[in-house]
Amino acid sequence: MAGDEKHEEQASTNGASGRPRQAVLDESGLRLSADSEVGDVADDAEAQNLADAFLPEGFRSGDRSGSSKPSNFTVGLTLFDIVPVALFGIASVLLGNALGSQIFLMGAILGIVAGAGKVLWKVALISVNNDEWRLNRQFVILMPVGLALMAGSLFFDLHGMTLDALASAALSVPAVIFLALTVAGIVVLIVLDVRGDKMNLRDNWREEIANCATQLCFLIFALLVI
Repeated sequence: MAGDEKHEEQASTNGASGRPRQAVLDESGLRLSADSEVGDVADDAEAQNLADAFLPEGFRSGDRSGSSKPSNFTVGLTLFDIVPVALFGIASVLLGNALGSQIFLMGAILGIVAGAGKVLWKVALISVNNDEWRLNRQFVILMPVGLALMAGSLFFDLHGMTLDALASAALSVPAVIFLALTVAGIVVLIVLDVRGDKMNLRDNWREEIANCATQLCFLIFALLVI
């Protein structure tokens, strides 16, 4: 009968629950499955939202689209990015050993890991065109935490140089000059980060050169203080 055929055709387009089926699309618009049901999609979205509530910003499912994948990174820019990371690492470890502070060294390690992770992100981009976006986003989490530990340790975890001795050495000439240059460099980096274009190769080079100069001043300051 025509009615029976129509009923069978309708049943073939519905799931076991009687809800209409539709194709599920991922973030890039690619077809994942034509067999997922509308209700299942809603349930999955609700579960993902619940999981995102326990993740820091930048690591949630909807944050990947904002990971900012520049297409103009070059090998030279990526290799140059290693220099400020190395300068910061050497200066921080030397200063931490002189201060005798394990907390300062822990903060320094976090800062080194943050910088190295961002370098690896760029390496993945230019070598295999793979946007390992978490390597980029971790920087805004680990670096502030590392700097906070380094600053806080100066007030409650000094076992080598005392705070008075550190202040006296830091405010002496020429150490105070390089301290001022380091602080000024940090301000410049903040301005460049806010006003610069992440997709512009020239702006990226400016930021990396400013970062390198800042970390070099920090290293010279550390050598003069210890």
